[in-house]
Amino acid sequence: MDPQLPPPVQPLPVASGGRKLRVTNRMPKTPKGKGKQAASIPEWSFDNCTPESYREQLARKEKRSYDQFTQDEANVPCETNIFNQSPNLTDDCDKDSSKKAKMINEPSEAGVPGTVSGGKKITEVKPRKRNVGGRPRKNPVKEPSKKPLHFLRKNNPVKVEICPDIWNCIFDVSPPEFLLQACQTNIQLQTLLRRYQSIWKKSRTNTYGFDHPDPPPGLNEAQYADLLTGVGCQGKGCPEKSTRKVYWAFQRRWCSTCLETNTTKETDLTNVLEKYPSFTDCIPKITFDSWNRYCWVGELSQKPGWAQNAGAHIRYSCLALTNFIRDFDEFLAVGPSRNEISEEEKDSWVDSRVEKNRVLVNQLQRIEAYVETEKQRKKNQAAAIKAAREVFFRERALKLHPPLSAEALAMLKPYRASVEIPKLPTERSWDELLPKLDKERAGAEMRIVEESKLADNPDIERRMSQEYRRILENRKQNTTSEQHFVLELAEKVMNAVEVEVESGSVAHVDFVPLVFRRIFEEYNSIHDTGKPGNYEGRPYRLVLDDARMVYETLIAKTLDRWNDKAKRAAKYLKCSGCKRKDSHRLHEFEPLIIHIGQRHTMNVGTLSYFHPQPMAAPDRGGIPWCRLKWPRNLPILASHREVVGEWDPDDEAEYIHAPCVEPLKLTRDAFQGRAVTDGENPPRGDFIEDVIHAASLFDGMRIAPKFKTQVALKFALDRHNNAAKNFGAESVVPVQVLKDLPTALIRAGILGLFHGFMCKTCCADDAREKRNNRFANKKQSLGEMIKHFLADHEHSSWSSDLFQLPSAEELWEALMKPGMKQAYQAFTSLFPETEEVRDLATESSQAALHGPNLVQTTRPVKNLHTQEHAMVPAWRDALWTAGSSGQPSVFTS
Repeated sequence: MDPQLPPPVQPLPVASGGRKLRVTNRMPKTPKGKGKQAASIPEWSFDNCTPESYREQLARKEKRSYDQFTQDEANVPCETNIFNQSPNLTDDCDKDSSKKAKMINEPSEAGVPGTVSGGKKITEVKPRKRNVGGRPRKNPVKEPSKKPLHFLRKNNPVKVEICPDIWNCIFDVSPPEFLLQACQTNIQLQTLLRRYQSIWKKSRTNTYGFDHPDPPPGLNEAQYADLLTGVGCQGKGCPEKSTRKVYWAFQRRWCSTCLETNTTKETDLTNVLEKYPSFTDCIPKITFDSWNRYCWVGELSQKPGWAQNAGAHIRYSCLALTNFIRDFDEFLAVGPSRNEISEEEKDSWVDSRVEKNRVLVNQLQRIEAYVETEKQRKKNQAAAIKAAREVFFRERALKLHPPLSAEALAMLKPYRASVEIPKLPTERSWDELLPKLDKERAGAEMRIVEESKLADNPDIERRMSQEYRRILENRKQNTTSEQHFVLELAEKVMNAVEVEVESGSVAHVDFVPLVFRRIFEEYNSIHDTGKPGNYEGRPYRLVLDDARMVYETLIAKTLDRWNDKAKRAAKYLKCSGCKRKDSHRLHEFEPLIIHIGQRHTMNVGTLSYFHPQPMAAPDRGGIPWCRLKWPRNLPILASHREVVGEWDPDDEAEYIHAPCVEPLKLTRDAFQGRAVTDGENPPRGDFIEDVIHAASLFDGMRIAPKFKTQVALKFALDRHNNAAKNFGAESVVPVQVLKDLPTALIRAGILGLFHGFMCKTCCADDAREKRNNRFANKKQSLGEMIKHFLADHEHSSWSSDLFQLPSAEELWEALMKPGMKQAYQAFTSLFPETEEVRDLATESSQAALHGPNLVQTTRPVKNLHTQEHAMVPAWRDALWTAGSSGQPSVFTS
């Protein structure tokens, strides 16, 4: 063949019977229905076709242009090019599609290849139409499913098992918080994480960096991660779940109550220092300031940069001190085969403990410095973001038409709340804030105009101040006619409400708000002719100073007659403007109004009614008490009410009462009809041993330490008095026993006993004398109480006149609470019922419970206090074990 001539044209397929031949890309029909083979991607199907058409299809299949495909093909060696091997491409065609196309290579009736009947040439190959008479259907494109993903849930468990090696890879790049949550998922993950401590270390270094300090001696990586990121008090039996403060000297996360229980001041360890003077350098310590706020680990000569206060006194862990005393006594113990310890051996033992403690404290200080520095860095970063957010919003406010000034912007509550968000500002955040600003903008601008008028006219402000001071001077002694009228009316209303409280129809928490509301309604129901006149001769209207006068003169004196629990419930109130759910701060009436004036009046709203004014006395928080009208609805809420953040002074809705449950008639003297045991263990008459024996029975129980102290002291006193009667011993407990009591409690490991009490003798004084007496107003430690007793009450009996203990009725109520079954059994073992009391147990009435849903089975008990049959229902046994307890730490050391 001449190389200059073009290559011969390959014979095109010809249909027999005069039919036109088409090459189609129609897909074979796929059977419908679930579980059958899905449709494949359509491919061109032919038996004998030109290489050019095949190149076109391959180019389309690889999503390239035809020119690019041919250019790439030219670079392929001749041996590997399929188009240079054989013109017959039958083997490379789709067999299934060729059956549908029915490609044949037979001569036509005319006998001329490439022609059909009639001698007409085939010049093009047309694809077969899909639908006759309609638009060809496009290949269906599968859209992504809009159904939600199948998340993990109980009814959809993981079906693929993940091997531990994969979990290790996941945990290595996960933060410590995720590892702590994984430990609480199932036992397999918990076992895996507790077995390999290297996982925790990799997680910690990936999260905090390689410069993060290693865990202190005696603490593994898992416990270290729990202290760094965990939440919840680690005190034994403490239900507090939101505690985050870690005291690194003790390697524990404690709430304020557990900190007081588990630590002791250095000033309270005078007797311990005399016997063990070297313990101060052998165990870790923490420094507190004069306000009893935590400072840092150990003793530092200079205040760290991250510290806020200067140190004042030292605290030690009671458990660490107990362990040191036990180890030191064991070291000094002399046995039959052991000689007396020399001073050199004693000093060597102490020096080893001092060196070990020094290494531990240095590592703890490095950890605390890193944690506090990182906390300060995050705080500064959040402050910078808030400042940037404030600048961004002010710039956008100035671009409005008309512009919104920074002074008016600062009065708007939405703006003040938005700048407290520690996130960088965006246009979207401004678009969300702008409609909220438009609602309150007019009020802020009007308030600026009024303040500017007073500033431009100082004479008006001076006259208003003089008039206000004159009114204030007249009302100072509560001697005006209108004040007498209000007090008489308030006393009648208050007595009526108090009767309802005593009958149980009104709860104690609703006493103060309900009295204020009924006084307002009673006064306004009086006709103007029956009201007293003011200095202008008009009918007198109630002012806010009348509410303050009623509270100080009548309500406060009434609350002082109640027990501590009822007084606290009624005395402390919620603020109507504090909407935060994580803050539960309560106030008395006057401090609450001052708090509103200082905290919530900067914003435009209804609470701006209490905005402080220059004319008012500064000792009353700047609130103009004598000029503000007493609203129907004061901005005070009982502790059970929910704060919505809004206050309506004229709200006429019915008052929402607390659910007042009829109290069970189970109140009785806990010690009545009971007597101490007569066993000889501990020895009869040993006061300190009796105290330790009784306190040890309550170890680990959730009953309050004050009740443990009450039971232990009562048990020791009764045993001491019995010994005095039977053996002629001294009836008064010596003062030396009181001095030796702290050391004995520490040696026995008894924590929290005799701490947090006021002086009973000082509390019995009149109000004027105990006003400035801290032993009658604030709870003190055992060491402070001993010093106070030796200085002021040395001639009194400390066992009966020193500690202000709870009443026997309060102890019985504490023992009858759910979850106190073990405590009740311990109390019964110390003070069993006498035979006379056991014989008085009779059947009790179901109606005594005043409860509709209680079961009929009961365990009757004779109530000796009221001489009536009280009843302990059978379901209380289940409640004894159903008390809530704090979630313990995942790892315990």
